Amino acid sequence: MDLTTLTGALLVAFGLLSTNAILNSGTIMVDMTVPGSVASDGIDAPVAEMIFERELQNAVSIPSVVPRPAIRGSREKTLAAALADALKVEDLTFAMQMAIGFQPARLQGSVIIEDKAPVLLVDGYSGSTGPFTLRVPQKEGETVPALLQRGALEALWRMQPYLAALYTFDRELVAGRVDAHQARVEQTIAAMPDTPTNPDRALLLNLLGVSALFENDVESAERHFKAAVQSDPTSIVPVLNDAFIDLYYDRYAEAEAKMRKVLLPKPASDNPVLLSTAYSTWAVARFGLRDLAGAEKLLTHAVTVNPQTATAYQLWADIREDVGDMESAAKLNERARINSAYFENYAELAILYFEPSWQDGQVLKPNSFGKPRAITISQKD
Repeated sequence: MDLTTLTGALLVAFGLLSTNAILNSGTIMVDMTVPGSVASDGIDAPVAEMIFERELQNAVSIPSVVPRPAIRGSREKTLAAALADALKVEDLTFAMQMAIGFQPARLQGSVIIEDKAPVLLVDGYSGSTGPFTLRVPQKEGETVPALLQRGALEALWRMQPYLAALYTFDRELVAGRVDAHQARVEQTIAAMPDTPTNPDRALLLNLLGVSALFENDVESAERHFKAAVQSDPTSIVPVLNDAFIDLYYDRYAEAEAKMRKVLLPKPASDNPVLLSTAYSTWAVARFGLRDLAGAEKLLTHAVTVNPQTATAYQLWADIREDVGDMESAAKLNERARINSAYFENYAELAILYFEPSWQDGQVLKPNSFGKPRAITISQKD
């Protein structure tokens, strides 16, 4: 390779590596080692890393307002790393990262044998947690793949506790219970600094509020949503959920006032899903106040900012049906059915799971186009 070509290749390499380092700020690197005695049973290091990595990917895949980190195994090569190999430049990515003061989040796992039983050791690091170590012994009757999966979730609880809590909550919905994660979430909150505001604490408080709704504990749900609002005044998610509680208690004017603050004079978010939820919530409040024209105007905004919404169209269909316009209701229901194939809402929003109420004394009812669950909602007393 002549000098000009080499110089050009190096410039490209440095550009790619700089980009790679930046992109890796949202990446968790995974590496795994396995002893020969375990590898002989078919779980060698590449397989163990794949199992561990896949469980992490599953855990961060729940649709959330929190950006998901990328999970990358040590055996996956980026374009920059491949180019560095081609140029015979060892550890160039690492050197570049160190040069700009960046340490990527990482999880390095090792399966060891203690008293003839596998134990998973995990050394981790992230900018928010610093270095940490986990020791995850095998449970009685637990397979090595199951140990690796459990260890991955334990590592995520240390590195990204909210995403771990959200994943645990989502699995509980399918299993038919939502109480297993609550104690751990409360412990995580208690360990946080007692500062007036904390966005991470607000997310966990909001999740506790959503899970309380599945236990028909609306009073606790409201308390958690209000605490989340106080903990992160910049987030509209707990405000939307707090307004949902207002609708449940027939406090339509209060719900409307909160949505006015979210949407006027300028929307507090540019996220079309959250904006559609805000307009839909306000529309329900207006219909609860017997303002049909106002409710339909707001629903027009809801389906305009997010044409793929099923919930807003379903609400509109219910309103049309409530006033006796069955033909329009049928058309809107069909549009809602078609849109149900699209992403509906984030796991943090109560409206994903429950229908908002515009009728006095209405009970909590599952959202027809929300998350599937095995939980039966109790009746309102």
